[in-house]
Amino acid sequence: MKKIVLLAAIIMLVSILSAQEINLWHNFRYSGKTPTNVYHLQWEGLSTPFTSLNMIYKKNNQLQTVQVDNPDGLNYYACVPEPDADAPCIALSTQTDYFGILSPLKLANNNFVRSIMVEASTDSLYENSNNGDNTIDLKSFHFAYSNDQLAAGMVNIVGNYPNYGTILGPYYAYGVGLLNPENIADSTVYALINANVIGVVTPGLYKLNAGGIDDIQNIDLSDIQNVGSITVTTNNNMLIMKCDWNTLLNDPNFGSWPSYSKSLIMVPFIAKIPSLSDLTPVIDVGTPAVINFTDLSFNMSDNTPPFLYQPEVIANGGNTEVKISYVDYQYQYPIIAKFVIGDIEYEMIPNSHDFHEAVVFSTIIPNNSWVRGECAFSDDSLHVVNYQIDNNVGTNDCVEIEKSFVIYPNPMKPSDQFMKIENYSADPLRRISIYNIKGQKIKEIKPQKGEHIHKISIKDLTGKSLSDGIYFVRGEYDKNMIVKKVLLLK
Repeated sequence: MKKIVLLAAIIMLVSILSAQEINLWHNFRYSGKTPTNVYHLQWEGLSTPFTSLNMIYKKNNQLQTVQVDNPDGLNYYACVPEPDADAPCIALSTQTDYFGILSPLKLANNNFVRSIMVEASTDSLYENSNNGDNTIDLKSFHFAYSNDQLAAGMVNIVGNYPNYGTILGPYYAYGVGLLNPENIADSTVYALINANVIGVVTPGLYKLNAGGIDDIQNIDLSDIQNVGSITVTTNNNMLIMKCDWNTLLNDPNFGSWPSYSKSLIMVPFIAKIPSLSDLTPVIDVGTPAVINFTDLSFNMSDNTPPFLYQPEVIANGGNTEVKISYVDYQYQYPIIAKFVIGDIEYEMIPNSHDFHEAVVFSTIIPNNSWVRGECAFSDDSLHVVNYQIDNNVGTNDCVEIEKSFVIYPNPMKPSDQFMKIENYSADPLRRISIYNIKGQKIKEIKPQKGEHIHKISIKDLTGKSLSDGIYFVRGEYDKNMIVKKVLLLK
């Protein structure tokens, strides 16, 4: 019966995750840090099979858990205090009786300790008789990762993890099986294993070419193949096994990554091997877990205010549609996004939730009689960026974009030592700033009175030539600000 339960759980997870279009979390986005030191978070996700969804973050070296609500079954909203710098992210977790689902913490380094290892599943799917040996009684399974490594942690009842009783046995093997659901046809299963069975298995990353899921249940240690090394540590009564991502991804049987579902199925286990003459293990298998690798990290560096540019006013019957382009070089979404006419505020709605690119916000004004309004945007509720827009629909029902400046040459080539900025607006430019793709200011000039053409050296503040790539030029006038893109080729 216990085999059937585990088999059914794994088959169900494979069926769910092998659907190519599934992704647990969509459009994860974050604000800047507010004056109360919190970040606003939003994302969309599946409402099932989640009976409850927990958000976990690391604060003061402790994991904090908050239950997240999604009243409409699709949209999630949460606020999180500024987390510790080594884990600038959140984790999302839900557990059922038969499996767990975890989007783990993504670390900024490879320092994996118990305080950052989020629980993926608890206890065992079924219990084996341990004959008084609590070493093989699995209590919980935990996980975290970084850009370089993945780390699986487990806790047993006794909190220690011997490799053997005596030199003659019994021997213990602690492991976590890994299964890529979109590569299930290849029948290859991987496992991080910590064991020292003389002549059979030592700590490492292994793979088994299984003929079916039932073979995974009856692993013969002599059939597994070592594909790389792992690092094993014990921290605060937790056994932690780490391996490099490249070791796993470079194996020819693993398949492409990231996959459509961005997920792996993992199954923790502890095995007791009686002796070298009897390699038939007694295994306690933990509850399977889906580890989903959607990146839930956010930018915690000092805030750079967003830019607003390219206003549009469009007649729409008896109404007026107002649009503005929004770009934030830290990819933060605005907590405040509104268009204000006098004392009336209109919410501006984004046409996309991908803030890695410029996003157009729009709203509908239920009349054509207004004269002037102002966009107000803020990604942290403290620093508000304004952009004044005049209603020109009475004279031109098409889009009217006010005259500003042009940049040439664009793109620039290695032979170009300067960029030129020519102002076509009747209003003078008060300040010109240049930013790299990360939102870092690399140059700023204040034009002299009466200047219309501004010649700027293609070097940073230290005199070093700029590297190739995309740059943003912000021109500031008395009443508004325009941002334009320029490309530097090498």
